[in-house]
Amino acid sequence: MIEHDRERALQYNGALADVYRYFLLNKSRELVLLKDEIEFATHYCTLLKLRFNESVRVSLPADDDLLWTCPQK
Repeated sequence: MIEHDRERALQYNGALADVYRYFLLNKSRELVLLKDEIEFATHYCTLLKLRFNESVRVSLPADDDLLWTCPQK
């Protein structure tokens, strides 16, 4: 990828750094926020799409789809 498409390789490197950073920051936590997990999944899917082009199709929920309220006691 580096030799054939420098811009795509730079995008891949940035997404890979984000994925690795997520692992480092959250490796000792028992729980993480759902929005953080969705952001991680987005970066990981970016890696897959850059690597495999149209062979991979992923649909993640939009932020608005994740909004909900806890029932009142």
